[in-house]
Amino acid sequence: MLHVEQTADHCIKCNVCNTVCPVSAVTDLFPGPKYEGPQGQRFRAGIDTGESPDASLDYCSACGLCTQACPEGVLVAEINQIARSRLVADRGGLNLRDRVISRPSLMGGMARPVAPIANAVMAALPVRVAVEKLLGVHRGAAMPKFSAMTFRSWARSHRAPADATRTVAYFHGCAAQEFEPEVGAPLSGSWSATGRGSPSRGRAAAGCRWSPTATSTAAAATPPGWSGGCAGRPTTPG
Repeated sequence: MLHVEQTADHCIKCNVCNTVCPVSAVTDLFPGPKYEGPQGQRFRAGIDTGESPDASLDYCSACGLCTQACPEGVLVAEINQIARSRLVADRGGLNLRDRVISRPSLMGGMARPVAPIANAVMAALPVRVAVEKLLGVHRGAAMPKFSAMTFRSWARSHRAPADATRTVAYFHGCAAQEFEPEVGAPLSGSWSATGRGSPSRGRAAAGCRWSPTATSTAAAATPPGWSGGCAGRPTTPG
């Protein structure tokens, strides 16, 4: 953790990270990864004086583009995630909204048995207004469509062709697994059509998170055991 924070010293303030940030491009409420990351780290370290930038950390979507774009190897997104974890700890932990929406397997599993009903209910404006008041999820925020089946359940019923000469390992994300198996299915089918098997024995939870709050901000932080950014971690099959 200390190594991550110390990479802030390599920042040359070139603003490349700001140019690739998808959040600061659409809202002035997020000052950008340079200010939140390496520049903000100097405030946190007590080197400079002034107001901490952490109040706007919730707007970071944890996509990780800033870290990838940095020419000096500053771990911008990781610095933000460490600061965010401390911010959440100071608040007493994640609230109910963030505990639910940051667990797509839980959301998908709960709604799967009644997926058509759940989708119809969540499309109703009175329900969305109630959810906004209770959980802070804006009534106009995009909601995933619940699926009656998972991608893995579809894959188990579609075996690789017997004459397959090569194998492609498909590490699908949580969106394809829980909400959009119809997106992963054609991809897997295209491999089979070219004589390649596509076993799906494990999956990675995508880290690019949905932005749910009333101000279209991102979830406050990733719960313990879940990855941030666009990296993934193995999760239990479903």
